[in-house]
Amino acid sequence: MQEYLATNWSDETFVLTANSIWMQQGRDWAENIETDFLSPAEEFFKSELYEADFQGNPADAIAKINGWADENTNGMIPQVISELPPETAMILTNAVYFEGKWEIPFEEESTYEETFHGNSGDKSVDMMHQYGEYYAYIESDGMKGIAIPYKDSPLVMKLFIPDISKNPDGGDIEALFAALDAAEKEALLDSLDDVDEKEIDRLVIPKFTMEREIKGLTEILQAMGMKEAFEGTADFDRIAEDLYVTQVLHKAKIEVDEQGTKAAAVTVAEAAGCAMVEEKIPVVFEADRPFIYVIQDTRTGMILFMGRVSSLE
Repeated sequence: MQEYLATNWSDETFVLTANSIWMQQGRDWAENIETDFLSPAEEFFKSELYEADFQGNPADAIAKINGWADENTNGMIPQVISELPPETAMILTNAVYFEGKWEIPFEEESTYEETFHGNSGDKSVDMMHQYGEYYAYIESDGMKGIAIPYKDSPLVMKLFIPDISKNPDGGDIEALFAALDAAEKEALLDSLDDVDEKEIDRLVIPKFTMEREIKGLTEILQAMGMKEAFEGTADFDRIAEDLYVTQVLHKAKIEVDEQGTKAAAVTVAEAAGCAMVEEKIPVVFEADRPFIYVIQDTRTGMILFMGRVSSLE
């Protein structure tokens, strides 16, 4: 992570990551908290340290944390928290901001309204078009996948749609993706890194902006096995005694248009006391129905953003 945060990004495509620790002023902390926690957090994660009065002036603390999120996501996420439990002792915040210009931009004159067949019904939306460009492309597990690179970087957006030729009813991308286990999902993503580029006769993807807030992330993490951190038996004694995580919040936003993509995410953790042809077959990739997208660093395999578009307004 330390190495990744030191990446020398270009002006066209870059990832900004910021971390901060907010501590209750006047609270008793572990004697060696500086060497055991604060210094490593700064060294490896470039974490900034702040004091706040969660108990005495929660409104001011909330304003400062939201201001931090706003500044570190270039205004895409101006608010990540609206209230604080009275027992809050420490808050850890992480913000990621991504901005990438397509290696081959979409022409604005080739954007026009077409129907997106969403889960909540058909909707006429602005769809971007390209013709005859070359991209990494696969057909696998009843899906089509494509990787659209960002300029001057190892970052790509990978999109997956149902292969209509194998799903006459249109297909359900969520079900197709969910049917794969973790290793198969990883292999699907990786397969787009190892194939030769193909000429895509017609590429169609919608312009879209999506924002998502996950308030139940605590329960999701517990279901994944991270349980002790949320209980009174949690051992954070190198930070402070009787400390445990009360909740984890996550908020993300993404904007996709002809020039590229902007995306941001903020995660907040609160702690309290106690993937030879004789005749050319046209290759068409039309994301005119629900699809899954992944913004990934092909150099490291790190997934920066991942989501699905089920409906568009």
